[in-house]
Amino acid sequence: MHPSLPVRTLTELVEYAKQHPGAINYGTFGIGSSGHLNIILLEGMTGSKFTPVHYRGAAPAITDLIGGHIQMIIVSIGLIAQPWQAGQLNVLGFGSSERLVQYPDMPTLSESGLAGYEAGSWYGLAAPKGTPPEVIAKLNAQTREIFNDPAFQAKFLAPNFIFSIVSAPEAFAERIRSGSAKWGKIIRDANVKAE
Repeated sequence: MHPSLPVRTLTELVEYAKQHPGAINYGTFGIGSSGHLNIILLEGMTGSKFTPVHYRGAAPAITDLIGGHIQMIIVSIGLIAQPWQAGQLNVLGFGSSERLVQYPDMPTLSESGLAGYEAGSWYGLAAPKGTPPEVIAKLNAQTREIFNDPAFQAKFLAPNFIFSIVSAPEAFAERIRSGSAKWGKIIRDANVKAE
């Protein structure tokens, strides 16, 4: 949040938004991006209304947030940790399912009254249909080995606030199925159209 907005908690944000529907502008890093859909989810769960301002990437949106041209964004903590620590932005909570080890005093949005809310992005490896099972197993094993390496975790994952969700191929397929169902409904209900 930009510090000029008179809210310091999720509850205050929702109350303010309900008293001033559409008055809070939020930045996205593109129509249908996780930053866009996560705020649509927030609106749906709270009955509040915000106004999207779509950017071509997170960097210009964050620049405008720091400059006070927009008031809010949902984005990876790694992208705004420095301006937050410098007092240029306020963070109301994290969209993760659990508190971050690096910031144990900052609650999740779910803990702050939005039970079940989880905002995040993930990446995965996919292979063409018909890839032999032994090749998939080998790729999965090598990926697990890399992500379980303490040096990789310390030098890459932790500083970038990336958390491993490496799993078995079947679990990854289920993540895709359940995510597609959840976000497909949100996209349809909000009538989000790619441009």
